[in-house]
Amino acid sequence: MSRSKDALPRALLVTFIPLLLQQGALLANSLSRHCFYDTVYLDRNGTLLRRVPDPGITVTFIVRTTKKTEDLYGISPLDIENVERGISHPITLEEAEKTEDLIKAGKFEEAFQTGNLVELRPLAERQADGKLMLQDNGRQGDRPQNNREYATVIYNDGNRIEMLGVVSNPHDGGEDIKIPCWETVRRYSHSHASGIWQVGDSIWHFSPQAPSRTDILAASGGQTSIVFGRDSNLVYIYNSSGVIAVLPTKVYLKF
Repeated sequence: MSRSKDALPRALLVTFIPLLLQQGALLANSLSRHCFYDTVYLDRNGTLLRRVPDPGITVTFIVRTTKKTEDLYGISPLDIENVERGISHPITLEEAEKTEDLIKAGKFEEAFQTGNLVELRPLAERQADGKLMLQDNGRQGDRPQNNREYATVIYNDGNRIEMLGVVSNPHDGGEDIKIPCWETVRRYSHSHASGIWQVGDSIWHFSPQAPSRTDILAASGGQTSIVFGRDSNLVYIYNSSGVIAVLPTKVYLKF
């Protein structure tokens, strides 16, 4: 009886392909159980300090900012006189360094006890917010997308909506987004536009990039809200006391 030259290789393939597929599935299950969850710690500027494997949860913490009000809102007479000038609620440099040193040393419980860590929202939620906010590409100019605010709202019932503000210009003061049923909002993120307009010899831009006085006054208790400063390319985390954390946009959307 004759045998094809290809018969043996085919027989081997029939035998080994199912084994390879089974091993691949086992490896994928193992990775999903053990490798894709981390507790991430960022320093006060958003630089990665530690990434600790955690078998059950992914969460990111950042050390509170040391930036003072004048660092975030400027020191020129125009900055100081801005009626929407907000406020920072920083910790001292010494407090920040102590907290960061505890994290570097793996003393996480002690770091939490300082009260100087701010928990970021789940990464998938942050990235969904970023997809909307980055329609303003941060390149200033009179491009319509760069001269409006964007907002995402999550209500107490879990419903999430996205909103676009009207196109405006900084010379006319800009235009805030009106959020419906504000009293039932659980989480809120919005952007401050990057657009710049020239009127005569004057250059006008949207200011402040950090949370405005109105933003901070509208915050509820210790609940944190988010501003994407599209001109500064920074994300500001704030509550009713003022700005408590600041980090680059790309870091906010990565970790």
